[in-house]
Amino acid sequence: HLDVNPSNFGSSMTPSINHIINRLMLYLTLRQYEYIVGVAKAGSLTKVALQLNVSQPPLSVAITRAEYRLKSPVFIRGKGAAIEVTPDGHRIVAKARAVLDLAAKIVQSKGATPTCVLGCFEDIAPWYLAPALKLLSAEFPDISFQGHEGRFADIARDLAEGRMDLAISYDVGFERHFERRKITSLGGIVRVRN
Repeated sequence: HLDVNPSNFGSSMTPSINHIINRLMLYLTLRQYEYIVGVAKAGSLTKVALQLNVSQPPLSVAITRAEYRLKSPVFIRGKGAAIEVTPDGHRIVAKARAVLDLAAKIVQSKGATPTCVLGCFEDIAPWYLAPALKLLSAEFPDISFQGHEGRFADIARDLAEGRMDLAISYDVGFERHFERRKITSLGGIVRVRN
């Protein structure tokens, strides 16, 4: 639902498409914009997935969610055919490219530090998140690390949508397309009252 109130648009009674797109884009991530621009340029989900080192299913999901948020298809997809950009899609791609260019300028500005978001399943976060952040910060001093706790589904969604870069979790509730690295094994614990 898009709430269009003419008083939000100055003297004009009809909102401009640019204003509507700008309002809707606030709900999308830079990663989703990167995916949209990449697919528009390459004409292929497979090529972009390889270029951006991401699996094709989460790439497709991120683009579909972006299209849903924009309330407009950006691409026409056909089995075995190159992906085509829709007329609205061309305008969205141009705006997404501008957003990415601006974000790159912000990152390249003086004092900017790249950020890596580390997620952790909330039940084990008290033991693992802070030490992992400390270790990563010491190992990579030029990168800023942020920690986020969450449930399995939240972590999987944030990883797939590019809001999280890494996660510490049990190997439960994640689709097969996620890359996994085992850091430790936990055995069962039995507690007996005396």
